This record gives sequence, structure tokens and C-alpha cells, in this order.
Amino acid sequence: MKKQLRNLVFLPVILLLALFLPGGCGQRDAGAENRVVVFAASSLTDVFQELGQAFSRKHPEIEVQFNLAGTQTLVNQLRQGAEADLLASADTAYVDEIAAAGMVAASRAMAYNRLVLAVYPDAAGRIRGGEDLSGPVRLVLAAEQVPAGRYTRQALEQIEAVEGPGFAARVLAKAVSQELNVRQVLSKVTLGEADAGFVYYTDAVAAGDKVVIRELPPAGQVRATYVLARLRPAPNPGGGQAFYDFVLSPAGQEILARRGFMPNNYSASRPVGGRTAND
Repeated sequence: MKKQLRNLVFLPVILLLALFLPGGCGQRDAGAENRVVVFAASSLTDVFQELGQAFSRKHPEIEVQFNLAGTQTLVNQLRQGAEADLLASADTAYVDEIAAAGMVAASRAMAYNRLVLAVYPDAAGRIRGGEDLSGPVRLVLAAEQVPAGRYTRQALEQIEAVEGPGFAARVLAKAVSQELNVRQVLSKVTLGEADAGFVYYTDAVAAGDKVVIRELPPAGQVRATYVLARLRPAPNPGGGQAFYDFVLSPAGQEILARRGFMPNNYSASRPVGGRTAND
């Protein structure tokens, strides 16, 4: 009798575990085969939403879901077991890192970008370029572990070779905050919480008249490389391959170019928008 009671007590527990543990009852998410999960750098927010819409028109049977954040945040999530079919990284280093861990099935540079200064309009009269950052400026930039932050520090070191020793340190000392993704940097500038920030050209253009775009001097030009990686294990390898192929196709590259990215073949012209240094 006691044994029967024990069985009655444990049976519901076993059933609950079978239902909620991964792979319970031998069933997987019924919608996984019709869904592609894409982890993408925050600077790709606008263009990947457009790419997703264009892809869905060609493949209406596949739903595209995006997780948008700083590349370093996305990679940390993948390391901790998050499942995704694709990673769109704002640099090569993070893709190389997870590839070394066996998490990448294939990867390719999909587009390029560049850094500019996004300047709050009220501060545009006293910030004409990178050389003006050593003056009284409230600066915001991406943290060092963020791809945009790495590119920023590289650009400052290159400018220092022209401006003289200590330039990079003086500029970095002006930072009122260091953000976890480049969209947060842009937000600080558009809200007037900072006079200027280092952002990608495409982000500055997307802000329209909320910022004035100042080009960095030739010595500070840095090319940002965006890499698209197919991940493994992937919930939907077939769907992931289809989206991967679409982004790298002429149609996908044209969408990237229209949004201000330099496509991986450099064949399309880059549009100019926003308020530039000549305005």
C-alpha cells in the first residue's frame, strides 16, 4: 500500500519533467522548422528588418526572428546555450572566437561600414572634426569590448600618429559614458546628453537631422567588417542557409548598399544622407 502511494506521488512529478525538460516526450518545438533565428548586431537593426521582410516575401513559409544587441552580448548568450541559426557580427574577432569553439558552420564578410562623429546640432559649431575633440567636449563612445568601441580606439590611435603623443588618452578622458552598443551611443547624442559620439556612418544617417555628421580625418579612417555566420548546432539549418544565401545575394547586397553599407563586393554606390560637415 505504501509503495502504491509513493508511485502516485512521484508519477505527476515525472510527467511534469517529461513535459518541460528539453526534448520531453521526444517532441521539439513544432514551429522550429518554419522559423529562422538571427542574432544581429544592434547597428544592423534597420537593415536586417528590411532584409527580413524581403526574405519573407520570397519565403512566406519561414518566419524570421531577430535578437538585436551588441555583438559581445549576443556571443555571450550563445556561449551560455542560446540557440540561433545565424550570427551577424560587427567584427571578425567574435566570429573567430566562436569558430574556434566549433560553433560556426560557415561564415563570410557580408558588408563594411566606417566610423564617423555624430554631433548634437547645438555643438556642431565647435566640433568640426576629430581634431576638435581635445577641447571642452562631452563625448560618448562604445565600451572597449564592443566592436564599435574597438574601432573607435583604433581610429584614435591612428589619429594620434598625426596629432602627437597623448591625443588618444586626452580624447578618451572626455567620455561621459561608455555604452554597450552603438545605438545607445547615438541615443545619448540625439537626446543632447553628449556633444558627440563615435558611431557607424549608417547609424548617423538613420538619425537624420537629429545629428550632424563629421567625417574623421584620413588618418582615422577605419573599416568595420560585418560577418555573417551560420551556427551549429542550429535549430533550422535549412532555413538558416536560405537566409544566409539571401543576405549575400545581389538582392540582399543591394538592400545593404541602400542603407549606407558598403556591400562585400563594393559594387554598389553608398548613399549620402543626414547633415554632413559641409552643411
